[in-house]
Amino acid sequence: MLESTALRAVDNGLILESKIDLPFTANSYRAQNIGQLTLNQSRFGLVVKFSAFQEGLRCEVGDVVPITHSTPGWTAKLFRILQIEIKDNDEVYIVAREYDASIYTQSVLSPAAIVAKSNLPDPFSVLGVSGLSLASGTSELLRLGDGSVISRIRVNWATPTDIYAQKGQIGMKNPRGNLA
Repeated sequence: MLESTALRAVDNGLILESKIDLPFTANSYRAQNIGQLTLNQSRFGLVVKFSAFQEGLRCEVGDVVPITHSTPGWTAKLFRILQIEIKDNDEVYIVAREYDASIYTQSVLSPAAIVAKSNLPDPFSVLGVSGLSLASGTSELLRLGDGSVISRIRVNWATPTDIYAQKGQIGMKNPRGNLA
């Protein structure tokens, strides 16, 4: 939200508001810049539409051009070209909006809003396993159908209470120092 008490005073306290959507603007300072630019531009809302001869093709959309016209009393009044359309009678139809360089004068931006910290646990500081016990021996041997026997180690631990502890990995080192 962007407000200007100076502009409100100029408008005799009348609140003039507008909403702009910025779906692809994630940076709050950039959003404030765009809002400030839109607010400043709203003060210069005069739009002119006119036909010009082929010389009008020297202009491009975005150009700032001086327009002189006796009826409204303009002498080299600046306008930004918004639209150019070529007519079939060798004329050019031009739409332009009043321009003032002060539109781009930015005031000091407000600091970004501080987002409240969550009371959720830190996902990067998961507690270690507790209640770890290892069991081996004849009761843990695995006897296969062909008569062969495989040694095993039974590993038990306490169920973790940390919400981020969902999976684990157990490593074992053999006497030669290689991980198995």
